[in-house]
Amino acid sequence: MSRIERYGSRSWVWSIFHRCLPRPAYMIDLDYVECCRYCKQTLLLGEIAADVGQQSKPTTILYRLAKDAQAIGVLIYIKEDPIIEAVRAIKADWQQWPKLNEHQLAQLWFHLQCYAEPILRVQTIYPQRDTARIMTPTQFYQSIVQLHQSHVESCPVLARRRE
Repeated sequence: MSRIERYGSRSWVWSIFHRCLPRPAYMIDLDYVECCRYCKQTLLLGEIAADVGQQSKPTTILYRLAKDAQAIGVLIYIKEDPIIEAVRAIKADWQQWPKLNEHQLAQLWFHLQCYAEPILRVQTIYPQRDTARIMTPTQFYQSIVQLHQSHVESCPVLARRRE
Protein backbone atom coordinates (compact mmCIF):
# COMPACT_ATOMS: atom_id res chain seq x y z
CA MET A 1 0.00 0.00 0.00
CA SER A 2 1.30 3.43 -0.86
CA ARG A 3 2.22 5.79 1.97
CA ILE A 4 1.65 8.74 -0.36
CA GLU A 5 -1.79 10.35 -0.49
CA ARG A 6 -2.36 10.62 -4.22
CA TYR A 7 -5.82 12.15 -4.55
CA GLY A 8 -6.55 14.20 -1.42
CA SER A 9 -10.07 12.91 -0.95
CA ARG A 10 -11.98 9.67 -0.85
CA SER A 11 -15.10 8.60 -2.63
CA TRP A 12 -18.15 7.88 -0.46
CA VAL A 13 -19.22 5.12 -2.87
CA TRP A 14 -17.71 2.29 -0.80
CA SER A 15 -18.97 3.73 2.45
CA ILE A 16 -22.52 3.84 1.14
CA PHE A 17 -22.24 0.49 -0.65
CA HIS A 18 -21.06 -1.55 2.32
CA ARG A 19 -23.69 -0.06 4.62
CA CYS A 20 -26.57 -0.79 2.26
CA LEU A 21 -25.99 -4.46 1.49
CA PRO A 22 -29.01 -6.65 2.19
CA ARG A 23 -28.73 -9.44 4.75
CA PRO A 24 -27.09 -11.89 5.17
CA ALA A 25 -24.13 -9.72 4.06
CA TYR A 26 -22.68 -7.87 7.03
CA MET A 27 -19.67 -5.91 5.91
CA ILE A 28 -17.69 -3.49 8.04
CA ASP A 29 -14.59 -1.49 7.28
CA LEU A 30 -11.49 -1.41 9.46
CA ASP A 31 -9.71 1.92 9.44
CA TYR A 32 -6.21 1.24 10.68
CA VAL A 33 -3.79 -1.71 10.74
CA GLU A 34 -0.31 -1.38 12.24
CA CYS A 35 2.03 -4.27 11.45
CA CYS A 36 5.67 -5.25 11.69
CA ARG A 37 7.45 -4.35 8.48
CA TYR A 38 9.67 -7.44 8.79
CA CYS A 39 7.45 -10.37 9.83
CA LYS A 40 4.14 -8.73 8.87
CA GLN A 41 2.56 -9.61 12.23
CA THR A 42 -0.45 -7.48 13.06
CA LEU A 43 0.41 -5.30 16.05
CA LEU A 44 -2.62 -3.02 16.30
CA LEU A 45 -6.08 -2.74 14.76
CA GLY A 46 -7.92 0.55 14.96
CA GLU A 47 -11.30 2.03 14.28
CA ILE A 48 -11.52 5.78 13.73
CA ALA A 49 -14.57 7.86 14.66
CA ALA A 50 -15.35 11.56 14.55
CA ASP A 51 -15.44 12.87 18.10
CA VAL A 52 -18.82 14.47 18.60
CA GLY A 53 -18.85 13.96 22.35
CA GLN A 54 -20.19 10.40 22.30
CA GLN A 55 -19.16 8.14 25.15
CA SER A 56 -18.96 4.92 23.15
CA LYS A 57 -19.16 3.27 19.78
CA PRO A 58 -19.95 -0.40 19.10
CA THR A 59 -16.66 -2.29 18.83
CA THR A 60 -17.63 -5.97 18.98
CA ILE A 61 -16.06 -6.84 15.62
CA LEU A 62 -12.91 -4.82 16.37
CA TYR A 63 -12.61 -6.67 19.70
CA ARG A 64 -12.95 -10.08 18.05
CA LEU A 65 -10.53 -9.28 15.22
CA ALA A 66 -7.92 -7.94 17.64
CA LYS A 67 -8.36 -10.99 19.88
CA ASP A 68 -8.01 -13.40 16.92
CA ALA A 69 -4.89 -11.56 15.72
CA GLN A 70 -3.51 -11.22 19.27
CA ALA A 71 -3.08 -7.54 18.48
CA ILE A 72 -4.04 -4.43 20.37
CA GLY A 73 -7.44 -3.05 19.39
CA VAL A 74 -8.07 0.68 19.73
CA LEU A 75 -10.88 3.09 19.05
CA ILE A 76 -9.59 6.51 18.01
CA TYR A 77 -11.95 9.46 18.29
CA ILE A 78 -10.70 12.47 16.33
CA LYS A 79 -11.79 16.01 17.14
CA GLU A 80 -10.33 18.50 14.76
CA ASP A 81 -9.00 21.81 15.91
CA PRO A 82 -10.86 24.81 14.39
CA ILE A 83 -7.49 26.02 13.06
CA ILE A 84 -7.17 22.90 10.95
CA GLU A 85 -10.61 23.53 9.50
CA ALA A 86 -9.49 27.07 8.64
CA VAL A 87 -6.38 25.68 6.95
CA ARG A 88 -8.55 23.38 4.87
CA ALA A 89 -10.63 26.37 3.81
CA ILE A 90 -7.47 28.24 2.81
CA LYS A 91 -6.16 25.26 0.86
CA ALA A 92 -9.53 24.70 -0.83
CA ASP A 93 -9.97 28.29 -1.94
CA TRP A 94 -6.67 30.00 -2.71
CA GLN A 95 -8.65 32.89 -4.21
CA GLN A 96 -9.65 33.95 -0.68
CA TRP A 97 -6.09 35.00 0.01
CA PRO A 98 -5.02 37.20 -2.95
CA LYS A 99 -2.59 39.31 -0.89
CA LEU A 100 -0.48 36.31 0.11
CA ASN A 101 1.93 34.87 -2.40
CA GLU A 102 2.42 31.13 -2.81
CA HIS A 103 5.51 31.10 -0.55
CA GLN A 104 3.65 32.90 2.26
CA LEU A 105 0.73 30.51 1.94
CA ALA A 106 3.12 27.55 2.11
CA GLN A 107 4.70 28.99 5.27
CA LEU A 108 1.25 29.51 6.83
CA TRP A 109 0.22 25.98 5.88
CA PHE A 110 3.42 24.51 7.37
CA HIS A 111 3.09 26.52 10.58
CA LEU A 112 -0.52 25.53 11.13
CA GLN A 113 0.14 21.87 10.31
CA CYS A 114 3.00 21.75 12.83
CA TYR A 115 1.30 23.53 15.69
CA ALA A 116 -2.39 22.82 15.33
CA GLU A 117 -2.86 19.12 15.88
CA PRO A 118 -6.25 17.47 16.12
CA ILE A 119 -7.19 16.15 19.51
CA LEU A 120 -7.47 12.38 19.84
CA ARG A 121 -9.30 10.30 22.41
CA VAL A 122 -7.77 6.84 22.27
CA GLN A 123 -9.52 3.93 23.96
CA THR A 124 -8.03 0.46 24.14
CA ILE A 125 -10.66 -2.15 23.28
CA TYR A 126 -8.44 -5.26 23.43
CA PRO A 127 -6.72 -6.87 25.33
CA GLN A 128 -8.37 -4.92 28.15
CA ARG A 129 -10.95 -2.21 27.63
CA ASP A 130 -10.03 1.04 29.32
CA THR A 131 -11.29 4.58 29.42
CA ALA A 132 -10.35 6.87 26.56
CA ARG A 133 -7.31 9.04 27.12
CA ILE A 134 -6.58 12.36 25.44
CA MET A 135 -3.58 12.33 23.09
CA THR A 136 -2.08 14.43 20.33
CA PRO A 137 -1.13 12.70 17.08
CA THR A 138 2.51 13.06 18.15
CA GLN A 139 1.83 11.24 21.42
CA PHE A 140 -0.09 8.54 19.54
CA TYR A 141 2.82 8.16 17.13
CA GLN A 142 5.21 7.79 20.08
CA SER A 143 3.03 4.98 21.46
CA ILE A 144 3.22 3.25 18.05
CA VAL A 145 7.02 3.57 18.07
CA GLN A 146 7.07 1.97 21.53
CA LEU A 147 4.82 -0.83 20.26
CA HIS A 148 7.26 -1.58 17.45
CA GLN A 149 10.23 -1.40 19.80
CA SER A 150 8.64 -3.91 22.17
CA HIS A 151 7.88 -6.22 19.23
CA VAL A 152 11.51 -6.25 18.05
CA GLU A 153 12.44 -8.73 20.79
CA SER A 154 9.91 -11.31 19.59
CA CYS A 155 10.04 -10.68 15.83
CA PRO A 156 11.05 -13.98 14.21
CA VAL A 157 12.56 -12.33 11.12
CA LEU A 158 14.76 -10.02 13.18
CA ALA A 159 15.70 -12.94 15.47
CA ARG A 160 17.01 -14.87 12.44
CA ARG A 161 18.99 -11.82 11.32
CA ARG A 162 20.60 -11.55 14.77
CA GLU A 163 21.81 -15.17 14.65
